[in-house]
Amino acid sequence: MVFRLGVFIAQSSVKLINIRKTWILPILQAGMVAMILIQVVNPYMTTIWLMFTFVLIEGMIGGATYVNTFFAISNKVGIKMSK
Repeated sequence: MVFRLGVFIAQSSVKLINIRKTWILPILQAGMVAMILIQVVNPYMTTIWLMFTFVLIEGMIGGATYVNTFFAISNKVGIKMSK
């Protein structure tokens, strides 16, 4: 649920924050996955709330990747997105 909340927030904010260099987002996403995998192997997070924060950010990065890539392609092709 926390991940989906992050995706929803990111996909709802494409008009406010438009990221043109979408190649950065998958790199950030891979970094977050690496941090979470390190947490699985060698636990370093002291509370569940810190893990929830990481999962929320991961969802926001994933949602931003999807919506900004779609937005860039639709602008390049000339498709108008609804308001």
